[in-house]
Amino acid sequence: MSFLFPLYLLGALAIAIPILLHLRKRPPKEHVEFSSLMFLEKSPERLTRRTKIERWLLLALRCLALILLALMFGRPFLRSAALQPEAGEGRRIFVLIDRSASMQREALWNSSVAKAEATLSATKATDEVAVAVFDESVRMIRDFGDLASLPGSARVGAFQSALSDAGVKGASWRSTRIGDALTEAAERLASASINQPPAEQEIVIISDFQEGADRDSLNRFAWPEDISVRPVAIAPDSDEGNLALHLVAAGLDEGDARADTEEAADRNRRRV
Repeated sequence: MSFLFPLYLLGALAIAIPILLHLRKRPPKEHVEFSSLMFLEKSPERLTRRTKIERWLLLALRCLALILLALMFGRPFLRSAALQPEAGEGRRIFVLIDRSASMQREALWNSSVAKAEATLSATKATDEVAVAVFDESVRMIRDFGDLASLPGSARVGAFQSALSDAGVKGASWRSTRIGDALTEAAERLASASINQPPAEQEIVIISDFQEGADRDSLNRFAWPEDISVRPVAIAPDSDEGNLALHLVAAGLDEGDARADTEEAADRNRRRV
């Protein structure tokens, strides 16, 4: 057994007070006045110690009350492994969907919703899942308790109905604060893990990850070591084509790239 405030146990020493009071001789309560003593001053009585304690039951009750008070303020508790929260079998996943103005391009919002549905469909019934959308602020769509004990397919349906009920039909025209969204998601995961920590905690963030997104708040936040982040990048078809061209160009040496450019210029002259 341990105590949260062991110094309060010193209050148990107060049991000496009732013991001393019981050892002192009290003056008699009943007084009989004599007429011959009416004009004499009463001398003060000196309290002397008794050689024998009377009323043992009353003394024991008083001492017990003081000991119980000291124990109550000391806050005893048992150190037991059964009292420690055990890690759950499933994972705890927080899905963040970017709905800022940059997601208005070329049906990026529909692609991000499809990615979120694929993430929910891959979860198990033992997993805990929450879904939120964010731009300048975070808006919860489904919390951990809303999707508890549901299979993946049922979670997809619940997510779709929650989007409709919340009136989220597409991306907004606001800016992106990815740092604030990640910070709030990490705090929600940490607070949900107080009672029962899961086997794994993960934040899945679905976004186009524009350069103008605000990430400064992450520099001021102590990131929990047990929370991982899985980014899911969404890009329009045109950007994917440009990305492929850049990758091909990166694999060529400078001479090959110059030759390809000259050949393309010759073909253009012939067409003209």
